[in-house]
Amino acid sequence: MSDNDDWDFKVAEEDVDQVKIAGKVASKKKSKPLKKKSIKKKKLEIDDSAKPKRRSRAAIARRDAALERYAEFRYPDFMKRGCAILIDAIILIVVAVAAMSYQTEIKDVYLQYLRDNGMNQSLTPDEVKYLFIGAPVIIGHFLLNIFPSVFWRKSIGKSIFKIRIGHDDVDKNSSQGQVFIRELIAKPLSLLIVVGIVIPFFNERNKSLHDYMMGTCLYIDD
Repeated sequence: MSDNDDWDFKVAEEDVDQVKIAGKVASKKKSKPLKKKSIKKKKLEIDDSAKPKRRSRAAIARRDAALERYAEFRYPDFMKRGCAILIDAIILIVVAVAAMSYQTEIKDVYLQYLRDNGMNQSLTPDEVKYLFIGAPVIIGHFLLNIFPSVFWRKSIGKSIFKIRIGHDDVDKNSSQGQVFIRELIAKPLSLLIVVGIVIPFFNERNKSLHDYMMGTCLYIDD
């Protein structure tokens, strides 16, 4: 091979144009399926969002149960709580008045019982008087206020104003012992202390001192 041989290859412009056109066609063919996929996927996403979601029976039941328990998150205002306490107090006052009215008859029955059993009277007249008035009030308080609160979480006054005693945590149930101590000890102490009556004005759930002491809260029971 001589040095004069021509090594310079030239391609015609027509051939170059054909190569460019072929490359474009090939690239379009390769990218076309990807474009169809993305369009199809986008279409499915739009269709899924447009369709209403169907709820299962279990989901509907859970929703209905949640709506029924919505009352747990509603708290009685101070006026309703005060009126419920007033109703319970009026009932005990009626019991006390009835005991005073029939004090003579009750005393006669008491003395007759002592005579029949050969027992002596060791109480003073004033002590007998307080006994015959206080005993019916205490018994009435247990029967009409404490026991209904323990077993049904509401006294007569609370039942009238649709209030019930519950646990401070809405997901828990208050125990009978918890409510018993609340009504027997914590509540009387709270009512005797002025601060215990004022506290419901300064918290969103209108909880009183005895509620904080026993971990309870009052709820509207529709």
